[in-house]
Amino acid sequence: MAHTSKQWTDQQILEEFREIALLDSVSNVLSWDFEVMLPEGAQPFRQEQSSTVAKLRFEKFTAPAFSQAVLESNSKDPHIHRLKKKMAEALALDSKFVAEKVALTMSCQSAWKKARAEDNFSLVEPKLKRLIEMTNEGVSRLRESKILKDQLATKSNYEILLDEYDPGFCAKALKELLGNLARETKKRIPKILELQSKKATERSRVKELLRMEIPKQQVAVNRVMQDLGFNFKKGRIDVSTHPFCGGSPDDIRLTTRYREEDFSDALYGCIHETGHALYSGGLPAELRFTPCGDTDSFGIHESQSRLYENNLGRSMPFFKYLSKVIDRTPEDLHLMLNWVEPSFIRVDADEVTYNLHVALRMEIEESLIDGSLQTKDLPEVWRQKFKDLFDLEIQKDSQGCLQDIHWYFGAFGYFPSYSIGNILAAQIFENFSEEHSSWRSEAECGDFSNLLVYLRDKVHSLASIEDTPGRIHKILNGQNLGIESFLRHVDSKYLG
Repeated sequence: MAHTSKQWTDQQILEEFREIALLDSVSNVLSWDFEVMLPEGAQPFRQEQSSTVAKLRFEKFTAPAFSQAVLESNSKDPHIHRLKKKMAEALALDSKFVAEKVALTMSCQSAWKKARAEDNFSLVEPKLKRLIEMTNEGVSRLRESKILKDQLATKSNYEILLDEYDPGFCAKALKELLGNLARETKKRIPKILELQSKKATERSRVKELLRMEIPKQQVAVNRVMQDLGFNFKKGRIDVSTHPFCGGSPDDIRLTTRYREEDFSDALYGCIHETGHALYSGGLPAELRFTPCGDTDSFGIHESQSRLYENNLGRSMPFFKYLSKVIDRTPEDLHLMLNWVEPSFIRVDADEVTYNLHVALRMEIEESLIDGSLQTKDLPEVWRQKFKDLFDLEIQKDSQGCLQDIHWYFGAFGYFPSYSIGNILAAQIFENFSEEHSSWRSEAECGDFSNLLVYLRDKVHSLASIEDTPGRIHKILNGQNLGIESFLRHVDSKYLG
């Protein structure tokens, strides 16, 4: 566009931003393909492609005429307000830095895959070290920004990174909330394990029923996703090392992983990612490709996936539905899929111990960012802290610091969002259950439409118009985020 800053209207600014958002969607598909379909020998070329798109996107976004128009705008429009913050952050960087970081991130991901497969952290350690250095360098540049320096002056690097995933949260309050959750969880685990010990023999029997041929799993997964509301005309499911949901609202890409000895891995990975997909696909069409049209709160996003996975997906009404999809009784499904057991892998963890995995990662990643923990010491520190928390001995790196991809694509500050999601999911589902008492009989019949309508209205419709705390307040009808609903859920299911 050939506008000068004085000529740009809100509409013209948003028109220019739409083209930038479309470049983001291109990057998303390239990233999905990198994880799912790309031949190994094509990885260097894909790194160049992705770096080039990132560079073009950055240069278009920070072009002098556009950036000046955004920063000088006096508009009260929430889109422009959010765009100003993003612009200030972008102008603190430069296209060379952005492109280099994208290339390093993709290189680090490739090294992580190899390191994880070979249980050898040293294969990725140098790249992770450099990625942490670049992450801190990026934060330092934000601090030097004339626009941002005052508001960032009292925040640590880690607190600034947290804001990238759940804007508006007070880091101190978040740490206190999640710390209380971890403490309350640990208090309950011994009693839960004691009660479960009485079912140990029966549990051994049903564990054998987790085995299922992969073709049968694929049929079941597709059926469940469709019944939950996933639109296969605007999405697809594939296989990857780590399950994820990517793409864009009109082109949603899900992945999972299949294990013949345990069908629940693929099934619940897909239910989880379907929650993400329904959220992305349910964002208001009129806000598509606008600054507030995406889902900037990872905690709210995670609440949708965890709600479907745990609050709905591990309930007895859901098991009665699922028993018609796969050849297992509701009672057996309930016993095999609602079992608390401290374990090594976060994505396989039960809903009770899961938040302890998050607490561990939050503590470690903060130490990595502030420099009190060196990357070379990460495996051993992980082993020690994990032993203290779970009383389990890690035998190999793939059970420990190599199990998650997040740090290896530069996502520091992401993990707390998972626990935010668990807490919020429990509150949302509790409110939904009170308003829609018929959900149990509907779920047994495979009718989940009222839940989706409720989430469309309460959550999806809000997009990113407000920051995370403001939206949560609206989602919960004026309630604040709190752990009480989650603890009631745990107590009712496991201690009732």
